[in-house]
Amino acid sequence: MTFIRSIFYSFLHNGEVFGDVVPQRGLRQGDPISPYLYIMCAEGLSAIIRRNEEAGLIHGCTMARGAPAISHLLFTYDFYFFFKATVAEAKARYYPKTDFLNATLGNNPSYVWRSILETQDLLKSECRRRIGNGEDTRIWQIPWFPSLQNGYLTIARYTELEQATVLSLITEDGSEWDGEILKDLFNELERELIQQIPILIRCKDDNWYWILEDRGDFSVKSGYKKLRREA
Repeated sequence: MTFIRSIFYSFLHNGEVFGDVVPQRGLRQGDPISPYLYIMCAEGLSAIIRRNEEAGLIHGCTMARGAPAISHLLFTYDFYFFFKATVAEAKARYYPKTDFLNATLGNNPSYVWRSILETQDLLKSECRRRIGNGEDTRIWQIPWFPSLQNGYLTIARYTELEQATVLSLITEDGSEWDGEILKDLFNELERELIQQIPILIRCKDDNWYWILEDRGDFSVKSGYKKLRREA
C-alpha cells in the first residue's frame, strides 16, 4: 500500500517531460495497477476466511458427499460467502462486535446484506428481552416490557443509574423482584407491570423473543401481518 500511495505520473510532450503529478483521488479505471490491487485484497480476504475455517468458526457448503467445501467465491464486483445458517456464523460475517438489532450497514455493503438489514426495524419493533438473571439487560436501553407499546421504559432516567441492569431490580437470591427498589424507582403502574414479568431462575442468560408469537419465535407470517396492518 505504500507503493500505491506514493505513485506519481509524468507527461511527455514534444520530447519534454512534465511533472511530477501526484494523484489525490486513488486509482482510476484503466490504471495498470488496478488489477493487482484487486488481487492483493482478494488474496488477503481469502486468507482471513481460510483461517476462520481452520479454526472451526465458519463452515463452507459441500455440493456432494466427499466433495470439498466451498466457503466463498470472489468476482470483480461481487463476493459470495457460504456458511451455515446459524447466528454464530452470520455474526462472524456481518456483525462480529454486536448483535443483529444493533448492526449497521457498514461501508460498501453487499446487496444481500442490504436486503437482510431491511428487516431490522421490523424486528426491533416487536422483539423483547426475556429476563433470565438480568445481567445483560440495561433497564432503560433495552426493550424488556412485554406490555408496553415499544417495550421501553418511559420514565425519566436517573443519571447515576444510566448503565444499571435489570439484575439490580431482583433480590439477591434471584427468586423475585425487589419490591423496595421498585417502589423507589417506578410508579404504581410500572411496578405492577414489572412484577408480572416472570424471572427465569433456571435460565442463566437473558435472551430475545418475538412478542407476536406465543412460542416467542419469529415467523414470516406474523411479520407479514404486522407490515400489512401498518401499510
